[in-house]
Amino acid sequence: MKSGREKVLIGLHMICVVLFVCGNFLNAQNQLDSLKLALNTAVHDSTRITILKEIDDLIYLYEPEEALKINYRIDSICSVNLKSNLNPKEKEFYIQNKGYAFNSMGVYYTNLGKYDSAIVFLNAAKIEYRKIRFWNGISAVYINFRRLYLEKNVYEKALTYLESAVQIKQLLKDYKGLAVASVNIGNIHYNRGDYAKAMRYTTQSLIEFEKLNDKYGASYALNNIGLIQQEMKNYSAAEDYFTRSLKLREEVNDIAGISASMNNLGLLFQEQSLSEKAEAYFQKSLFYAKKAKDRQIEAIALSNIGLVLQEQKKFSEAFALFSESMKIREEIEDDLGISECLYNIGYNYFLQGDMSKSADFVSRSMTLSKSRDLILQTRDAANLLKGIYMRQGQYKQALEMYEKYIAARDSILSDENQRETIRQEYRYQYEMQSVADSIRRMEERKVSDAEIARQKAELRVKRNQQFVLFGGLAFVLLFAAFVYNRFRVTKKQNLIIEAQKQLVEEKNKEITDSINYAKRIQTAILPSSRIVNAYLPETFIFYKPKDIVAGDFYWLQKTENEVLIAACDCTGHGVPGAMVSVVCNNGLNRSVREYGLTDPGKILDKTREIVIAEFEKSDEDVKDGMDISLCSLSGNTLKWSGANNPLWIFKRNGVNGIERIEIKPDKQPIGKYADPKPFTTHTIELCKGDTIYLFTDGFQDQFGGEKGKKLKASKLRELLLSIQHLDMDTQMQKLETEFETWRGELEQNDDVCLIGVRV
Repeated sequence: MKSGREKVLIGLHMICVVLFVCGNFLNAQNQLDSLKLALNTAVHDSTRITILKEIDDLIYLYEPEEALKINYRIDSICSVNLKSNLNPKEKEFYIQNKGYAFNSMGVYYTNLGKYDSAIVFLNAAKIEYRKIRFWNGISAVYINFRRLYLEKNVYEKALTYLESAVQIKQLLKDYKGLAVASVNIGNIHYNRGDYAKAMRYTTQSLIEFEKLNDKYGASYALNNIGLIQQEMKNYSAAEDYFTRSLKLREEVNDIAGISASMNNLGLLFQEQSLSEKAEAYFQKSLFYAKKAKDRQIEAIALSNIGLVLQEQKKFSEAFALFSESMKIREEIEDDLGISECLYNIGYNYFLQGDMSKSADFVSRSMTLSKSRDLILQTRDAANLLKGIYMRQGQYKQALEMYEKYIAARDSILSDENQRETIRQEYRYQYEMQSVADSIRRMEERKVSDAEIARQKAELRVKRNQQFVLFGGLAFVLLFAAFVYNRFRVTKKQNLIIEAQKQLVEEKNKEITDSINYAKRIQTAILPSSRIVNAYLPETFIFYKPKDIVAGDFYWLQKTENEVLIAACDCTGHGVPGAMVSVVCNNGLNRSVREYGLTDPGKILDKTREIVIAEFEKSDEDVKDGMDISLCSLSGNTLKWSGANNPLWIFKRNGVNGIERIEIKPDKQPIGKYADPKPFTTHTIELCKGDTIYLFTDGFQDQFGGEKGKKLKASKLRELLLSIQHLDMDTQMQKLETEFETWRGELEQNDDVCLIGVRV
């Protein structure tokens, strides 16, 4: 059983971090003053945009709020100009800079941790760049998506965007960008324990960095290959790579990088039981981390010094260092580091014989590691939990942990990982030898080039007359043949393109026709406005699907004494959501028509039972379902029940007073749920003129406004309160106008269904 250890795996960003010193700041301030003066005197919008972008570059690190305002201004200038008649070059300029502004806003919201807003703006930037096929811009957006999803610990999406960026870099022959993207892909595979892929991508990045003579980038690739070799127990190779990385970092004065290399060498020696040597390197790492003001590496060094003290049985001192490291990790929101610290504290208690506290901390480490797909940390936590449960006599749990440990270990140390590591090592050596051979052959050629050039000159003089005589004729014949051949090829290509275009258009038409037919079917199961108005005269239904078909729907059923009406939100939207809506609509109909239920809570109970039964017919584990707000009206008596969606009532209180009542729903869906409970039915007595609202979350979750944020429930409540004096038809028009104004040019997020009924 081994203690946890924290390595420094380094990624590179497409834009290097700028280190400011006092002189640089003053210089930047002088530049900023000059640019503001130029902005005030600029005549053309294109000049204003260029100056605004330069100001943005100067201030975005230390005045992000001002930088955001600048990008909103760039967007506004571009939007105004794009509404006028522009030539193609001007149009491309404004579209490109609109994309620049959206991309910068996406980075700003990512830095704040407001990921939903960041995604909206990054997608908007991608759309603008695609209009003009601006591949460098699209690649930059993908890199920013990668950073966003890494911060959210959604590794699959981060990988997808990085791989797309790699394809663009290859297309553009941007070898520096390709190398940076490759090392970052390698990092993600390393953290997931896939060393074969990690080695392949990191080796590819090292080759590119060394061809470009980029010492900074090469040092990071060497560091990460060293970590892979260490995990594969190739200690000699790991030390070689770490030492080469350290040497390059010292050459380029990369203080944070030097700290990382010192830390990783310390870990390597610790793993080989060379404790004194390891502690010396950890202390050096801590010194350089504080010098670089790198909180992450400082936390890593503190943990690793704690591990050395722990081996010396200095448990209290080790615990203090682990706790200090944990505090830093929580401040910088480093989930990987938090997982390591929890493990180290748990192991500290294990060595002291406190199995209860040890199990608590290690279990928390394992839960966090599994949720973040951190296979190395999952492996170590499972192994330690096995030992804890064995000591506690909980043999069944110990066996479960042992099986999890073996599964993780075998995944990491697979034969394919071993073979791929060796394969990539040989590939690297071969590539470097090929470069050396090419240089040697070029030197050898220089010796004979002069003699060959002299001989060729003599032959050239003799042949000149022949070339003049026959060359002209040959050129005319070749040119004629070329023109004829290109004519044939172009004609053939045009025919192929036309055929493919026709095929795509036919397929697209078939798909669109199918979806439109599905819409007719979905519309047919919705109650018509004639039926709704017949039973509930003062009613509006604001229904706006995101796509042609929807996951949201509204439902109405008349029984002998009641009118039942509901706003329903099924999982997803578009075609998948529409398919789920058919199942859920059927469940509601059967609950009333077949089982004769009229109580809203009992209807939801039976509908849940029917929906689960339908989905359980599949071999797949289907967890789709529905959120709903359902009420029955009989005279002035309202009965209501809800699954995740509430009910709002606006009651008349005096002549002009309005009282708003919100009834909370049961926090469970119509579908599979871990702890299902019977749905609650609420009974309320209404008065004439009271208004009730049933709705899904589409309206309040719509992004828009000046800052591209969600509308939110509070703003929707204010809006509904402001229109209580209006009749129901006018209320609907007001809501529709407000929704479109708020959304602006942004895409609709979700289906919208909002029902208003006045008693």
